[in-house]
Amino acid sequence: MSWKCGKCDAVEGKDDVKVDVICHHCGKPLCQAHRIQILDDAFSSVDGPLSQKAWHCDECKKKYHP
Repeated sequence: MSWKCGKCDAVEGKDDVKVDVICHHCGKPLCQAHRIQILDDAFSSVDGPLSQKAWHCDECKKKYHP
């Protein structure tokens, strides 16, 4: 099975790209050019600091982490 980037439709292996993460919110597969890694409060303790990063597409970054 070949993965296809949910943003640019590049196919892993065919288009010389690597699709190796999915968006934390929508589950869209993402190539290296279209993924954004940010600290996400979904992974922090209730009273603690942000400590974990998650991958996001640009749409979900704008929607959930403006």
